[in-house]
Amino acid sequence: MKKLLSALVCLLLATPALAGNVDPGSLPQIGSVAPAFGLHPFASKVDADEAREKVELDDHCGMFPGDTKLVLLVFSNAVSLQGDLEAVDAMRKKHGKRGFVPIVLSTDADSQSAREAVAKTRFTFPILDDGYKIVSARYGIPSSPFTFLLDGGCRVLGLSDKSLSVDGDRIAQTVDTVLSGKLGEVE
Repeated sequence: MKKLLSALVCLLLATPALAGNVDPGSLPQIGSVAPAFGLHPFASKVDADEAREKVELDDHCGMFPGDTKLVLLVFSNAVSLQGDLEAVDAMRKKHGKRGFVPIVLSTDADSQSAREAVAKTRFTFPILDDGYKIVSARYGIPSSPFTFLLDGGCRVLGLSDKSLSVDGDRIAQTVDTVLSGKLGEVE
């Protein structure tokens, strides 16, 4: 019972109260399998003509999890994109070898500031183009920023409707807790 209780407490830490403009019934629920998707990487002006290979969620969790233990899906807008990319990169550097996979979805692909933010980066994680908000709609997200934490089976562990600049410390702490195996431990 104590192990179950501590696991629930950790999951609750990863699930903040959502803002009033979010319909919780339209979002993937804790414990449910996240909707599958496939998107192309974000195209800057430099690589707009190059073939861009589609990235699918199943490449990282679900059907083909490989060594993935956690996937962080970050839906980001032009305002929060640069800060989100830096926060995600810091988490990737710390946890990348422990089965942590970040995926950023830009919901403002036509924005000049979003294009510039991506063009300046040399990040090694996928930054995907959800400019038409097709994946955002499948996830029930009314607006960005929004973050989902998924396990290796693509099950939702937690979510946040805040940018990583606001909620990043709590999300990073949850990632560390899960990857360190302390999720079920009682102190």
